[in-house]
Amino acid sequence: MKQMTFEEAKEKIEQIIRNMEQGNLPLEESVAQFDEAVKLVNYCQEKLDEYKGKIEAITVKPQEENI
Repeated sequence: MKQMTFEEAKEKIEQIIRNMEQGNLPLEESVAQFDEAVKLVNYCQEKLDEYKGKIEAITVKPQEENI
């Protein structure tokens, strides 16, 4: 998977969902798109976890300095 932003990955997932909901894809293509969507969801989750860690580091650090 090429490097992409969280927003790009989210948009790609939404596009895959729209394609699959239309029901016009052959089974093989549906499975391939589902596989790609799962990978993108995992990528997004990793990014969210990364950002969460950064936010926690930013918000916890100043509080610890005041103690």
